[in-house]
Amino acid sequence: MLAVVALVMIVVRMAFSICLNAGVAGTAYDPRSAVMLSEFWRRGLRLYPVFARLWLLAMTVTAVILAALAGAAVLLTRWLSESPSEMTYSYVLGGVALLAAIGLILVVAVHDHARLYAARQDVGAARAYLWAFWFVLWGDLRAPWLALALLTIGVVFWLLYQGVATFLPATSGTGVFVSILWGEVLLQGRALLRVAAFVAQAE
Repeated sequence: MLAVVALVMIVVRMAFSICLNAGVAGTAYDPRSAVMLSEFWRRGLRLYPVFARLWLLAMTVTAVILAALAGAAVLLTRWLSESPSEMTYSYVLGGVALLAAIGLILVVAVHDHARLYAARQDVGAARAYLWAFWFVLWGDLRAPWLALALLTIGVVFWLLYQGVATFLPATSGTGVFVSILWGEVLLQGRALLRVAAFVAQAE
């Protein structure tokens, strides 16, 4: 029963996140114009089907990349099983991890630019994803570096949150309140980072 409840909560959270990102992308391409909250959600719901398909595309591409890298690691490990060097497996794992990190950065960059392009040009998911793939790899070489910077900021912010959270006691009412408040700071910080990311990538 708990597993079912957890699954439902994950699905609901993911659906809400897609709608929220759709609303942000629907307004980020013109940050100089004010948008009322009702208009924000209207744009988010209008873009929701496209953004849901873009999310599925991104998950599929990520799964394919990880599966290919895992397969390559297994084959290389078997091929080099008789190597006299003790560092062979470390080199293989390090290379695979590096390629996985590069693949993740590219997937994030393509996904973000595809969402912005779909919101601005009002096109389908496949066309937006193909355009973003071309743009990230050949159109503007700054796009992957921007994605890397945004991911790094997100990771640093999460590590800061975890570091502070370990010192917050949750054994009293005050401790629980402060812990919840600190969690809200993390959520608001992530939301602001997402808005900043869309605005930066839209420029």
